[in-house]
Formats: sequence, C-alpha cells, structure tokens
Amino acid sequence: MKIINQLRKLDVQNIKKKSEADAILARHVQDAGLRAFVLMNLVRRSGEGFAWRINLEGIANSLDDLADWDFGDLPRYDGNTLFVTGGQSKYVRSSHLANIQEQFVHFSISKIRNANHWIHADEPEALLVITSNFLDVPSVAPR
Repeated sequence: MKIINQLRKLDVQNIKKKSEADAILARHVQDAGLRAFVLMNLVRRSGEGFAWRINLEGIANSLDDLADWDFGDLPRYDGNTLFVTGGQSKYVRSSHLANIQEQFVHFSISKIRNANHWIHADEPEALLVITSNFLDVPSVAPR
C-alpha cells in the first residue's frame, strides 16, 4: 500500500519526464528495480504530462480484499500448478504450505534465491527457465 500511496501522490499531469517521476519516488521507494517496474505504467498523454495506465484508485480500494481472499470457498485444483517465489520476498512463506497443499493437488514450488517479489523484473532469465521446464512436463488433466 505504501507504494500505491506514493504513486497516487505523484502529480503526473505536471511531470515532464519519467526520470522526474523516478527521482520523486526515489525519496520513498529505494529499490530502483521496483520503481522502474511501476513506472512502466506511467504513459505520456497526448499533449503534455503523463497519466497512469493502471487504475490506482481501484488497486488501493481492493488491496485489503485481495489480501484477505479466502481460498476455502474454492474447489481443489487437480491440474499441475507452479509456484515461483523470490528468496528475498516475504509473501510466500513456509507457513503457507499447508494451505497450498489443501488447494492444489499437483503443485511444485521453485524459489529464486536472488529475487524479490517481482521475480520477472529481478531474475527474468531464471523465471523463463523454471517456467519453460514446468510447461515441458506432461500435464495432469484436471477433473
């Protein structure tokens, strides 16, 4: 939510260059890779200034619901499932394993040690290898 709030505070209509937005965000978001990732959603408007390609208000209003999503209401999934986690991320923890096992019959978990939460930005080559290997394995057809 901290990042979303910082993005919402940016006066994007008066920003002349993305580097200006990056400099402002750098005061609150130290991770340069994360800033680059979120700034991909900042697009130049026809005329002057920029606009967000994403609905920041919608994201801000939905974060609590997303975080509290109850998987218990969903049926178990019988197909192959891949979880890829970043070794430096705190979002998928070993304490989640029991819930994963309850929800997904056939799953595998791969951890990319040097990646944070945005694996595709931190370690795209490693993610490509893991994903390709997963997709090359014959799938278990869901019932």
